Amino acid sequence: MTSKRKKLWLGGIVLAALVLGIGAYIAASIIAKQFEPTLRAQAIQYLHDRFHSDVELAELHINRPKMSTIQVLLRHGRGAIVSV
Repeated sequence: MTSKRKKLWLGGIVLAALVLGIGAYIAASIIAKQFEPTLRAQAIQYLHDRFHSDVELAELHINRPKMSTIQVLLRHGRGAIVSV
C-alpha cells in the first residue's frame, strides 16, 4: 500500500470511530432522559398492585446515580441505585 492510501484508511477509521462515539453519546442521553417517566410508571403500577386502588402521583422526583451517559447506555440502567 502506498503512504497516501494508508492515510486515507486511517482517516476513515478515525472518522468512523468518531461517528460511533457521538452516536453512543446521543443514545445514552436519550435513555437517561427516559429514566424518570419509566420509573414513575413502574411506581404507579407497583402501588396500584400493592394496595389494590387507584394511584395518582402529583410529583415524583428521582435522583439518578452519578453515572456518565455512556455507563447508563452500556448497563441499560441496571445496577444503579436510585433515590426517590
